[in-house]
Amino acid sequence: MDNELRDILMGISGDIKGMRMGLAGLVSKADQLENKVNHFDLRFDKVELELKEIRKELAQVEKVKNGQILMNQKIFDIETWKLEIEKRLNKLETKKL
Repeated sequence: MDNELRDILMGISGDIKGMRMGLAGLVSKADQLENKVNHFDLRFDKVELELKEIRKELAQVEKVKNGQILMNQKIFDIETWKLEIEKRLNKLETKKL
């Protein structure tokens, strides 16, 4: 009977050890997922910040006339300015989130 009890206890001990190892694997996966989420949040925040800057810049346009824009009392060629804004937006679009 002692051997039978010992075998049962050894089996239970092995099961507990296996569960601990499985749990450690799950904790590791959870940590990896948390890191991915944090990385996504950081990149998303950067994209949001850049979009906010572009919106702010667009709001500063005072006048558009003869292919030029007036912004903050400075005159810019509208095509050059437009290409720069499009380049910034394309850069945001191509970033992997």
